[in-house]
Amino acid sequence: MNSTSVPLKEQLQIFYKDFPKSLLRHLNFFDLLCTSIGINIFFLGLAALSNIRRWKKRGKSDQDFFLPFILAWIGSFLWTVYGFLVTNWQIELVNGYLTAANSVVLIALYIYRIRKKSLAAVIFITGLAAGSLLLLLTQLPNITSVHLVGSICSCMQIGCACTMLYMIVLAIKKKRIDFIPFPPVAQIFNIEFQVTLYSIWIEDFYLLISNGIFMTIDGLVFLLFFIYPSEPTKLGRIHLGITLEASARRLTINIAKIDDLPKYGIYGPPDPYVRITLNQNQVTQSKQTRTLKNTCNPVFREAVMFLVSVGEEDLENTSLVVSVMDALRPSCPSSVIGEVILSKSAEEKSCAEQWRMMLASPGKEIKASHTLENPSE
Repeated sequence: MNSTSVPLKEQLQIFYKDFPKSLLRHLNFFDLLCTSIGINIFFLGLAALSNIRRWKKRGKSDQDFFLPFILAWIGSFLWTVYGFLVTNWQIELVNGYLTAANSVVLIALYIYRIRKKSLAAVIFITGLAAGSLLLLLTQLPNITSVHLVGSICSCMQIGCACTMLYMIVLAIKKKRIDFIPFPPVAQIFNIEFQVTLYSIWIEDFYLLISNGIFMTIDGLVFLLFFIYPSEPTKLGRIHLGITLEASARRLTINIAKIDDLPKYGIYGPPDPYVRITLNQNQVTQSKQTRTLKNTCNPVFREAVMFLVSVGEEDLENTSLVVSVMDALRPSCPSSVIGEVILSKSAEEKSCAEQWRMMLASPGKEIKASHTLENPSE
């Protein structure tokens, strides 16, 4: 029958009825696996880029240790090179995307860094090493280059995976795992599982050995979350007062106390201190209180002062980031317990209200208390 004799409505009904079956006939497991890996890698790149929003919100990136970001870039770059050497466009595409995302993150990490010297040196050395490797590869036979880059990638990824063994030992010893965030562990396990299947499918030894070992160790960490489940904890509540003395161009922040700080996994009660960062017209000033030892309810009663511009427009472009830190925590991923941001456009209603009242009552101390928020949000 000529298709033109069939009414359009019936043609559409036939198309939509047969479309799923037709699609499944043309798709195989390998295509679905590659698509799934691509989607997961896409969201992994977005997760990396989300750090930029956090740094912009804080006005700096110094609270984050830079080494994981450097290693992430090196790993994605090396696997991209490996993809080119073995002429595998899937490996090139996903790792090229991650390399681009990690490059943007590194640039932002540097821009928002107050102390740039160490980071600049590491980035320079990393770039020099990457360039030297590419130059070396041009002088080697392709098969030698494949084995060289594949070996470096595998050793590096396995080395990173082995660092998780320390976390596993600590979790078993303490019977808790609340010092490791669950979402990244679950996401990475999912990706590694799929990439391991992919490496078996294409019979790539280096992909298989590196991702297989990483998946196994990460899977053990993933399993521990079900053996040692942990309830989400509140981050505490900070009590503070702020005073704007317009005639003296001085902003005073009085840190009174903090209630109910959480214990930090294996480290127990924190050694808290408060870091106050003033951002005004793209200029950053930072001061901090003394450190109190081994307490979840520190009482500071300390005041810090900043010289500020008191023009109406200047104050509109001013924000105050009050971060509660733990001297016990490693700087990676972060030593920040929680924070509040005071400004005219603060997201938290209580923070915006305290700031508004301060502007309306110069010379008067405005006291308030705020629930600490996760700095990654």
